[in-house]
Amino acid sequence: MLKPAEIYLTDDWTGFYGYSFTWNFPTENSEILLKRVIESTSNEGNLVMDFFLGSGTTTAVAHKLGRRWIGVEMGEHFYTIVLPRMKKVLAYDKSGISREKDVKEKYNKDNAGGFFKYYELEQYEDTLRKVKYEDAILR
Repeated sequence: MLKPAEIYLTDDWTGFYGYSFTWNFPTENSEILLKRVIESTSNEGNLVMDFFLGSGTTTAVAHKLGRRWIGVEMGEHFYTIVLPRMKKVLAYDKSGISREKDVKEKYNKDNAGGFFKYYELEQYEDTLRKVKYEDAILR
C-alpha cells in the first residue's frame, strides 16, 4: 500500500514550475516536482527507472529519497552532466530537495553516500569500425 500517494494525489499540483536550470540543461525537471511524483508512486527501497535520463534529476531525487534507481542515457552529456551530478549526490549534494525538512531525515551529511555502476554499450557500427582484419592463407 502506497501511503504517500494518499497525501499527494489530493493536493494542489498547479504550483510547480516544471523545469529547473541548476545544471544548465534545457529540459531539466524540477527536483521538487520529481520529489512529489516519486513519493506518490513509490516507497523507500523501490526501484525507479528513467529511460531518458537527461540531466539526471530523476536518479538524483530517487537517491535522496531512499529509492534504488536505474537511468538510461545515450547522449554525450552523460559524462559532463549526469556523472558529475550523481557523484555530488553521493557526496551529499546540498542543493534541490536536500534542503527539504522531510528529506534531511533520509539524506544528510551523516548518511549520504552509496555507489553506482555505469555501463557503456557499443553501437554495432562502432564495433565494426574497431574490427581488425588480417590477411590469412586459407587451406
